[in-house]
Order: sequence, then structure tokens, then C-alpha cells
Amino acid sequence: MLSLRPILRVGARLASVRRKLLLEAPTAPAEDANSDATFRYGDAVDLYTLAAPEYQYDEAARRFGHERIEAGDRLVVGEIGGRIVYYAWVMYGQMDMGMRDYAPLRADQAYTYKLFTVADCRGRGICPAYYEWLKRELRDAGYRSVLAWVEPGNRASLRVHERAGFRQAGTIWHARFMFRSYPVLRAA
Repeated sequence: MLSLRPILRVGARLASVRRKLLLEAPTAPAEDANSDATFRYGDAVDLYTLAAPEYQYDEAARRFGHERIEAGDRLVVGEIGGRIVYYAWVMYGQMDMGMRDYAPLRADQAYTYKLFTVADCRGRGICPAYYEWLKRELRDAGYRSVLAWVEPGNRASLRVHERAGFRQAGTIWHARFMFRSYPVLRAA
């Protein structure tokens, strides 16, 4: 009996459509988030720390991280007791629509991406604390808002972003066809 699964897997690699919710939050002061994490800007040395399996950061991601540091993005790490338990990236002047496909941003907007909390520290308020720290940093540098995108099915991430003051600003439709990506941004 012929199975359609192999054909469907090949078809999914050749053509797919993915929807991402574009979220925006003002950098205005908000309530302090409760977390025992402290945040700092990371560097290339921190990328090597992220090689441990708990960080889910492979060699390709580290190479891309070095590329993004050279381009002016900032790695942010969150630590508890000297251990990195969280990381995120901040991009200025543009937003990553897909791997190396960028859309320009207004001068008063920044974009944060690739947020990650190690498994044994989830649910401890680290991501909301990151956003409070980041908003303060951005506000002090003259930015008025921060953007991020979330998969619509990622309910936990949507709740965290909503509590951090994010609202939907648009939708990113990411179509792939024959190994090429075609992102399209639609404002809300």
C-alpha cells in the first residue's frame, strides 16, 4: 500500500506558509517584574558558553551570532548565581523577517529576537524581567518602542508578551517555495 507521508514531507519542504504575530510595546516605564535574574550585554565569549546542550544553540547559530555582533546587534544574557539562564538578541534599524532578510524600522524602534530560557528556570519571571530591563535600556537610548514576533500557537509566549505590554502590530506571512523564502509584513 502506498503511503502519502514521504510525499507530504517533501511537499512541506518545497512549499509552506507560516504566520507570525508581530508585537510592539512602548518603552515607557511599567511595573517591575519580579525575578532573581540580572541582565547584561553579552559578547563573543558568551556565545561559546551557549554551546552547552541546555541552551539549544548549535554551531550554525553561533556563527550567525558572531555575524550579528559584527553587524551591531546586541546579545543579552540573564544570569542567576553567575549561570546564564536566559539569552535574547536586540537588533537596531531593522527587523529580521527571515534568515538574512531584513525590513527597515523607524529610528525610534528596536527589535528583539531569539529569546530563550533554560528549561529548569522557566516560569520564574525571567522573560518579563528581561523586557523591563530592555525597555529601560532602550528608553535611555531614545527608543520609543520594541518589536518582537511570536508564533500564534505559542500560548505561553503570547501570555508573557501580553503581560509585558505588547500588542499586535501586524502579521508576518512567511511563504517558502522551492527553498526560497518570501516574507510579507501586514500592519494591523
